[in-house]
Amino acid sequence: MANEYQSSLDEVIGFLRFLTQLINSKNFNIKTDFDYFDNTENDLTLMYLGYDAEDVCYELSTLTPSNYYHTLTDDRYKNSSPLYVFCKQIQNRDVYIKIKIREWKNNQIFCLSFHFAKYPFSNFPFAP
Repeated sequence: MANEYQSSLDEVIGFLRFLTQLINSKNFNIKTDFDYFDNTENDLTLMYLGYDAEDVCYELSTLTPSNYYHTLTDDRYKNSSPLYVFCKQIQNRDVYIKIKIREWKNNQIFCLSFHFAKYPFSNFPFAP
């Protein structure tokens, strides 16, 4: 079971800054440092958009606090990093993005969701 909460603006900025620095680092290896949940929903969205892992990482590196929706913790894994949830317009469609740093020590990014939104999103806490 996941618990939803709002991170502070500073927390979201810090997460996004770290995420972008990881992706843009010369040491970032997309094959070992990036993983996404391989399911039909994510795969169909990537196919529709014509995206691969590099395209997903680019989109992640361009997220802003105004794309932030909420944060989730998973009760099953008490020591797990929080999941940050975003929504971003890509090719005129809302894309639901759920991401976390799986291993801070090894700087491994895990994208659990990258698929078309099932519902309209509203009430973004840091929208302009």
